Amino acid sequence: MAVQVTLSPEYDEALRKQVFATIKDAVTDARQKTGIDSPWLNSKRAAAKWLGIS
Repeated sequence: MAVQVTLSPEYDEALRKQVFATIKDAVTDARQKTGIDSPWLNSKRAAAKWLGIS
């Protein structure tokens, strides 16, 4: 038997905003920890590609 929860429109919107904010914060934190947005080249392969050499 499945349980169904019905929220009023204002609670539904508040929950959506909270979930979105939580996911956005987690993605931002992960990007910072991995350095994915770093302007620096992160490998020899990336440097070679940028220089146009093999």
